[in-house]
Amino acid sequence: MQKKPTYEELEKRVRKLEKEGAERRSIEEALRNTNELLEKIFSTTHMLIAYMDKDFNFIRVNHAYAVADGRDPGFFAGKNHFELYPDEDNQSIYSRVVEQGEPYSAYAKPFEYAEHPERGLTYWDWTLYPVKKASGEVKGLVLGLVNVTRRIKAEEALRQSRKHFMTAQENEKKRVAQELHDSIGQSLTAIKFGLENSLDERAGRTAEARVESSRAVIPVVQQAIEEVRRIHTDLRPSILDDLGILTTINWFCREFRMIYSNIRIEKEVAVQENEVPEPLKMVIFRVLQEAMNNIAKHSDADFARLSFRKTDSAIALTVEDNGRGFDPEKALSLKNSEKRFGITSMKERTELTGGSFAIKSGSGTGTAISASWPQDSSIQEQKNSY
Repeated sequence: MQKKPTYEELEKRVRKLEKEGAERRSIEEALRNTNELLEKIFSTTHMLIAYMDKDFNFIRVNHAYAVADGRDPGFFAGKNHFELYPDEDNQSIYSRVVEQGEPYSAYAKPFEYAEHPERGLTYWDWTLYPVKKASGEVKGLVLGLVNVTRRIKAEEALRQSRKHFMTAQENEKKRVAQELHDSIGQSLTAIKFGLENSLDERAGRTAEARVESSRAVIPVVQQAIEEVRRIHTDLRPSILDDLGILTTINWFCREFRMIYSNIRIEKEVAVQENEVPEPLKMVIFRVLQEAMNNIAKHSDADFARLSFRKTDSAIALTVEDNGRGFDPEKALSLKNSEKRFGITSMKERTELTGGSFAIKSGSGTGTAISASWPQDSSIQEQKNSY
């Protein structure tokens, strides 16, 4: 006959059961909290997540996955992944993960939505993780996707911008070399011949004749000096470094009016010198220079308005004219077009320094070019001359 437990033994067993119950409830509470956290992550993350069985039938997808395909999350349950998105290469990858039990990752993998051709080619970073039983057999797959299309297109745009600037740099070198050859080179050659002739004829000529011969060289020297100054100013006007952007704008407008006296300029400047970041000053001058040169060469305008202002949120440069106007999209599509190169140059200079560029024009309505830089933008110091 089994001995009955004493009161103390029963009490000890009860306390043990109570302790085990408390521990079990604590574990259950922790599991609930963990499940709730995982559910929140699954439902709110921007990563696209899909859980499917080993035959690639969807079990569940998160909200982001469904929205990316323009569907409700419940639509996917029970449907086969490759019936919705047929792709032999991807199916072989999925099959290999199931067979080998090893995860797979791909970066910037291209994909086109068959039902959304308007989206064009998209790019995705994706990972495929096997879900295993205790035996090690794969029972399902978790697919994680991150849309990196914007990053890939931005990188491509950056590569194209660098290519454009390299081309622009080489074109500028070529232009300067040509100007040195055509102007300075010819002037120096003329000086050389003038001096040689003066020396050759020195013995048989009067002092007055020798002076006149030497004096004839002076205008050629003066012309060479003016050409050097002009080329130097085109490359980088010293007034910008010495006196700042506001004085440079005033100087440029005066010079422009002297050359193109038929174009009237209205100028509005509402910004202080110390409010313009130093790295922006050369960019602003180049955009202004290109915009005004385009007016002179292409617009047939007789009036131009220049506005350089600071607002609470931005520094803005606007150049308008009353010329014949043009179609901006058509101009940008013209290969090897001088106008296209000028617009592209202004746009890239502005955007590479954290700004935004806009152009508004139409046949017979004139043209307005705007470049603006947010006050809180991080502008990198540029080592190369713009």
